[in-house]
Amino acid sequence: MKHHHPFRSRKGQYATEFMMTYGWVLVAIATIFAALYAFGIIDIGDLLPEKCTLTPGFTCKDYASYPQKIIIQITNGVGRTVVVDMAQASYEEYGVCASNPAETSSPIENGGTGQLTLACPFNLPTGNKERLALNFAYHFDSDPTTTFVARGVIFAKVS
Repeated sequence: MKHHHPFRSRKGQYATEFMMTYGWVLVAIATIFAALYAFGIIDIGDLLPEKCTLTPGFTCKDYASYPQKIIIQITNGVGRTVVVDMAQASYEEYGVCASNPAETSSPIENGGTGQLTLACPFNLPTGNKERLALNFAYHFDSDPTTTFVARGVIFAKVS
């Protein structure tokens, strides 16, 4: 006959109570952070890194966002010389920033870098990180009749 120890069956109960206590603490902490975010006390955007991503074949070498303009240096990696015809950046809350066609019409050699300057008809608040959708139309230097569109996203602090 096997002797049953009174505390042996309680180990599972202690482990369950221990895990439940920590589970409720984690739920409380998550609720507090959610409330702080909902009321605008903390901004998660400040914690996220700045980034610039473009259609494959193009990369952002450098970028800057100012209250009334955006400057982007793009590197051409599509294998041929390209000419950017038009560029624009759309802000969800503010509107569209666009390039001057005379400034964007210079060729960018394969492996070379070109600069796009987009003027904004509004003032972005400084110190905030803003997300913008970037679109630019380009054609190959050897074939000006066929236009392609490249897209991207920039998430940068307005300085």
